Amino acid sequence: MNDYQIDKFSSIKNKLLFKIILASTIITFFATLVNFYVDYRNEKEVQNQVLDQIEKSTLVSLSKAVWYLDDTQVEGNLDGLIEMHDIFKLVVYDNTGQIIYKQEKKVIQRASKFSFVRSYPLIYNEEEDETLGTFEIRISNYFVYKRLAKQVFVFAVTQGIKTIIISIVMLFIFNYYVIRHLNGMASHLSSQSRNVHETLEAFDLNRKKLPDTIDEFDVLTESYNELVLVINQVHKDKKKQLAQKEKEYGKVRMDLEEYEILLKSIIKNNPTAIFCKDYRSGQGAYVEWNKAAEELWGLKEDEVIGKTDYDFFSQMQADLTHKNDLEILKNQELIFIDQESVETTQKKHLELQTWKVPVNDRNDIPRYLLVISVDITAEVESERKLIEAKNYAETALTAKSQFLATMSHEIRTPMNAVLSCTNLLLDNVRNTENQKLLRTIQSSGETLLALINDILDFSKLESGKMELETQPFCLAESVIQVIDLLSPEASEHSANLNWKIEDSVPAWVKGDETRFKQILTNIVGNAVKFTKDSIDVRVVSKTVSSNHEIQVSVKDNGIGIPKEAKLRLFKDFSQGDTSTTRKYGGTGLGLAISKKLTEAMGGEIWVESCLNHGATFHFTIILEEAEKGESKKKLEISDFNPNMAIEHPLKILMAEDNTVNQMVAKKLLKKLGYRMDVVTNGFEAVDAVMNCQYDIVLMDQHMPEMDGVEATIEIRKKLGDDKIPRIYALTASAFKEDRDRCLNAGMDGFLTKPINLSDIVLSLNECGQNRDLKKTTDLPEQRSEIS
Repeated sequence: MNDYQIDKFSSIKNKLLFKIILASTIITFFATLVNFYVDYRNEKEVQNQVLDQIEKSTLVSLSKAVWYLDDTQVEGNLDGLIEMHDIFKLVVYDNTGQIIYKQEKKVIQRASKFSFVRSYPLIYNEEEDETLGTFEIRISNYFVYKRLAKQVFVFAVTQGIKTIIISIVMLFIFNYYVIRHLNGMASHLSSQSRNVHETLEAFDLNRKKLPDTIDEFDVLTESYNELVLVINQVHKDKKKQLAQKEKEYGKVRMDLEEYEILLKSIIKNNPTAIFCKDYRSGQGAYVEWNKAAEELWGLKEDEVIGKTDYDFFSQMQADLTHKNDLEILKNQELIFIDQESVETTQKKHLELQTWKVPVNDRNDIPRYLLVISVDITAEVESERKLIEAKNYAETALTAKSQFLATMSHEIRTPMNAVLSCTNLLLDNVRNTENQKLLRTIQSSGETLLALINDILDFSKLESGKMELETQPFCLAESVIQVIDLLSPEASEHSANLNWKIEDSVPAWVKGDETRFKQILTNIVGNAVKFTKDSIDVRVVSKTVSSNHEIQVSVKDNGIGIPKEAKLRLFKDFSQGDTSTTRKYGGTGLGLAISKKLTEAMGGEIWVESCLNHGATFHFTIILEEAEKGESKKKLEISDFNPNMAIEHPLKILMAEDNTVNQMVAKKLLKKLGYRMDVVTNGFEAVDAVMNCQYDIVLMDQHMPEMDGVEATIEIRKKLGDDKIPRIYALTASAFKEDRDRCLNAGMDGFLTKPINLSDIVLSLNECGQNRDLKKTTDLPEQRSEIS
C-alpha cells in the first residue's frame, strides 16, 4: 500500500486560508467601491449646493456691477468666488461673446482634465428680459477624486488588516477542530489499508467528550466503525464465496475439458466430411480435418493442417475458392450448394452437397469457415441412370403411340370397307337369313372398332396426351342419349333403365360432352351386362367454389362384386373375376379409362357392392355452368335426301389410294345423287384442282408420293382464296396431333374412317351453305370436325 505525502500547497488548511483571503478581498473590494460611490455622490451634492448658492446670492450683484460697468465691484465678486474650493476659472462674456472679465487661479494640468463648466445668463431687468451677457464657472473634480482616493485607501487598508486577522483566527479554529481529526482518520485508514485482506480495526478520536454531547466527527467516526464491522462481515462472506467459486470453477473447467474432448470426438468420428479454415490471417489455413474428410479427399490430417487450398489445387481454382470464402464471411450467411463437381488430388471425380457456415470468434469477429460435405456421387449416378431410363421409357412410349396410330390407320382402313360394304348390302339384301348374317358382321365390326377406340383412348390417357374440350352442352340431353343408346341392349337382358336428374343439376354446363357420355356409357353398359333387373341412374349436383360438382350414381341388382375384387376393379385390363371375361366379355379397359377420365375432369370414381346384392357405381366431375345453347341433332337415315345433288349441286373430288374406300365412297354419294372424280395420290389431287373448279375435296391423309397434308399446302399456295375448294381430311387416325396437323395445313374438317353416310351429309350441307361465301382458312375455330 502506498504512503501518501500531502503537498503543503494542496492541504485543506492552505486551500481554506487562500479561499478565505480571496473571499475577504473580493468583499472588501466591493465594499470599497460602494463607499467610493457614496462619498462621490455626497461630494457632488455639496458642489451642486455651492453652485445653487452662487446663483442665488452672487449672480444678482454681478449683473448690476456689469450693467453699471463697476469694475471694482465685478472683480470683488470674482475674487470672492475664485477662492472657493474646486473653482479654478471664472469668465464674463458680453452679448457678442467677447470676454469682458476673467479670473483664473493656477492649478496643475491634470485638474483641468477632470473639469466641467456651468453657465448662467446675466439679466438686469427680468421684466424686460434684457440679457447683458453670460457668466461661466469652470469647476474641477480632480480635487474631489483626490480626497476620495485618500478615504478609499484608508478604508481598504483597515479592512485588509481585519481580514488577515480574522482568517488567521478562523484557520486556527478549523485546524484545531477539523484538520487534526481528519489527519487522524486518514492515518488510521492508511494503516488499515495495508492489511485489507485481514480484519479491520475500529477508529477512536482520542478525545474527551461529555457522554451526551457529540458532534459531526463523532457521528462520522461511529459510522466509519459500523462500516468496518460490515466490511469485516462481507470480507468473511466473500472469502467463503470465493472458496466455493474456486471449487465450482474447478468442476466447470473439468466439464469444459470433457466437453471439448467430446466435441472433438464427435467431429473426428462424424460420418460426414467436416473441416474448418482459419481466416484470421486471411490465408484460410486448415485447422480441423476429420476422418470422413480423410476418406473423402484421400489426405491425412497431418498432411492438411496448417496448409491452404493453394497447396492442393491450381492457382485459378484456389483463387476462386478463396474469394467465395471471404464473401461468405463478409455477408455472414450460411451457403448451401446443392451439387458441385470436384476433383481430388488423386484425380478422383466427386459430386458433393456442401454447407459453408461462417463462425465468429469470442469477439464476434468473422474468423472461421466451417465446411460440411456429403458425398452424393452415387445418388447423382443413380439419378442419371433414372433419367436415362425415363428417356428410354418416354421414347418407348412415343414409339408405342406411333405404333398404335399406325395400327389404328391400318385397321380402320379395312374396317371402313367391311362396315361400309355391310351397310350397302343391308340396303339391297331382302333375305332375312342373309340380313341376319350381315348384321352379325356389322355388330362384330362395330365391336372391333369400339375395342380399337378403347385401346387408343387408354394409350392417350396413359401418355398424358388426352386433351379435354370445353364446350356448352345440355347435361340432361346427354344422359338421355346414353339411356336411349343402351335401352335396346337392356331390353335384350330384360332390364329396365330408369333415370332421374335432380333439380339441383344445372341445365347447361361447360365441359367435354363426349368424354362425359363415354364414362356414363361404360358404367351403364357394365350394369346392363351384369343385371337382369332394373337399373337406376341418378344425377345430383352441389356447388364447389364457382363450379358444380356433378355426381352420377348407377345402381343395379346384378351379381355384385366381391370385396377382394374391388381393389383391382379400376386397374388396367382387370375385371372383378376372370370368369366374367368368358361369360360376359370385355377387355377390362372400360372402368380403367373411366377412372382416368374422371380424374382428368377433376373428380373421382368408386363402387359400393356386395356379392349377389348388386352394385352402385358413383363418379363425380367438375363442370362450369353455361348459358343455354343449341342442341345437336343426330341425323337419321330418314333425314337423307336422295335429291340432295339437285338442291345443292357440288363438284366433288376424292383423293384416296385404297380402291375399296373409293368404291364405298362412290356408292354412299350415289345414294344422295352425286358423282365424284377420283385420284390416287397428292400430286394428282393438286393437278386436278388446278385444272378444274371443285367445290369439295375429300383428301386422304396417308397417300403415296405426296400425302394429303402436303397436297393441301400446295393447293392453298397455288390457288387464290376465292378459288380454293373446301378440303376435308379422310383419316383413320384418332390422335389430336394428326388432326392439328391437318388443320394447320389449311383443311376445313374431318371425316373419320370408317366413313358413314351421316358424316358425308353434314359435310356436303356445310359445303353447300358456304359455297358462295368468302373462305377464311387461317382460323381453326371456323373449321368443323366430324367424327
